[in-house]
Amino acid sequence: MVPLKEIENIITNHDSRNDMVTSRLSQLTCQELEGPMCDYLSSQYEKPIILTWPVLPETPKGQSEEKWDKWLSKFEPKYVVYYAFGSQLILQKKQFQELVLGFEMTGLPFFIALSKPAGV
Repeated sequence: MVPLKEIENIITNHDSRNDMVTSRLSQLTCQELEGPMCDYLSSQYEKPIILTWPVLPETPKGQSEEKWDKWLSKFEPKYVVYYAFGSQLILQKKQFQELVLGFEMTGLPFFIALSKPAGV
């Protein structure tokens, strides 16, 4: 995620060079995550913001989903720790191992969704 100050600098610098070029802004996010901030930026620069969150096709259910449904059904509702890191975060192998160790140390069942570690 690009820090707000950096976005402001980019927009300000670009606007000062050629206001006609910047007719709208684009941000890799969605309304549900950062709606108020996007509305604020849009009002400050009087330009629409196009939210470009990746849209992915729905994947068909397979044996993998059934496996995890069966595993999750062993626990009480709201008992399993679930954390989704998204597809843009790619950890190094050591970072991945530290992350999993931290979750294991809680003693709670956990389910992590993330991309395959780099180098694996």
